Amino acid sequence: MRSNPIRAGRHHGVRRVIPRAAAAFLAALALAHGVPEAVAQQPTDAPAAPASGPVRGNPLNPDISVVGWIQYSTEHESEEAWAPAEVREMELGLQSAVDPYSRADIFIAFSSAEGADVEEAYLTFLALPNGFLARLGKHRSLVTRFNRVHPPETAFATRPLVSETFFGEEGLAVVGASLSRLIPNPWDIYVNLDLEVSDAPDESGVFLPADREDLLYGGRLNAFVDLSESVNLALGGALYTGPFGFDATAEEARRSWVSAADVTLRWKDPRRAIDRSFLWTTEALRASIDPEDAAAVGAEEDRPVGFFTHTEYQFARRWRLGGRYDWTEIPEGAEAHEAGALGYLTFTPSEFSLVSLQGDTRRDAAGEWDDRLFLKVTFNMGPHGAHPF
Repeated sequence: MRSNPIRAGRHHGVRRVIPRAAAAFLAALALAHGVPEAVAQQPTDAPAAPASGPVRGNPLNPDISVVGWIQYSTEHESEEAWAPAEVREMELGLQSAVDPYSRADIFIAFSSAEGADVEEAYLTFLALPNGFLARLGKHRSLVTRFNRVHPPETAFATRPLVSETFFGEEGLAVVGASLSRLIPNPWDIYVNLDLEVSDAPDESGVFLPADREDLLYGGRLNAFVDLSESVNLALGGALYTGPFGFDATAEEARRSWVSAADVTLRWKDPRRAIDRSFLWTTEALRASIDPEDAAAVGAEEDRPVGFFTHTEYQFARRWRLGGRYDWTEIPEGAEAHEAGALGYLTFTPSEFSLVSLQGDTRRDAAGEWDDRLFLKVTFNMGPHGAHPF
């Protein structure tokens, strides 16, 4: 029996109209919920995006963020006193995927004291063979966990004494390359190894540039484990060696060694995660001049040590109470040491800003005490990438 061509044409027309109407309806529904039009109009049988694609960001429109740090402090007698009120730093961040295999991160710091300075600018290759990642450019050294965090985003108005004494006021930033890889293990624990080679920093208490050929070498091992549903532990250790001045007799650089260890314990009840939490972290550093290099210049072997310990308790949704204790010896300081303590009460209106009242007391190597009060205010605009956990 022959089909009616008119009726068949009507059916074909219906077949064409229904998918178009459904597609238009789904596109409108998706747009109403904030899905981009290009995504909403994709056919349902389109292949899924590869799981190993860019971390995030559009290469033609990178993520742009600003972190601001405004600080007020009481005056003190030191000649290096900070101004009572100042914009300590404004940090501009530019972050984006370059292609499916790499991403770029650039952070430029602006301050009234130093003007504009490149805090970090590096390219990360995400898909190297055998699971390796590589970072090339200027970055904050991996020597300690605390050193990797930018100054405005720490919990403190001042840096720990051991960090200032060993690595300078802004911490250890270097230009070089690092290689990173997760280490498989039978316990299914997160273990990561970082290897780093770079130039020697200009301002550091334990590393000093001697020649272009005298580089800074180091490695760091991190481990992270969940102790329970609400408690986790992070451990880290590092060993670095670099130039420390120049031995004119031997016509080569003297070298120093720095070993570091840190431990961080966190508690956060999943059922009350936004209201209660506790953090305890401690970092210790030890530096030494190679005995042969010390003997070559007629100096005694110097082995200064230092540490800081920090606790923070979140007792309400927007309130945190914390404290830090510092103690450090001075490199080449004949066993002279400094000590100090800092306490703070922080109010966080949201995850994008905080206001922190802090008190700091320090005893220098000469035995003089210095007490200050601070009001630290920071804010974040835009999608600023998270720092290492």
